[in-house]
Amino acid sequence: MPAATCTLLYDIQDKRIQQFFLVRHRPGYEELHEVCGAIRNLLIKQSTAEFDEIRERVKQFSVRDLPVLMNLLEKAGIVTRGRHRGYYLRNKNIPSEKLIQLANVSIEKDQHDRQSLEHMVS
Repeated sequence: MPAATCTLLYDIQDKRIQQFFLVRHRPGYEELHEVCGAIRNLLIKQSTAEFDEIRERVKQFSVRDLPVLMNLLEKAGIVTRGRHRGYYLRNKNIPSEKLIQLANVSIEKDQHDRQSLEHMVS
């Protein structure tokens, strides 16, 4: 089998573009805990919590950051989206350890992504 040749074309702008994407929000424990608390409070009076209602309770999170938080909680099986787009908690008593673990995974992913970019550039 003949050998393959690969040429990597690189411009400093390529790194800047990737760094822009790496700046995206990586939620910590406090933020995850706060969103879960907002959902829990909404569920006291209703069966599901709509995104806009959650957003109203946690105004400090940007329009871009809250979907990241919700997606992370959903993928971890902490929050589930119902048929009518409302959210509910699978378990109203979420162990702090689970949220800490989720935040740590997010931080580790961020570090891995940054190392991968630096590896590629060097």
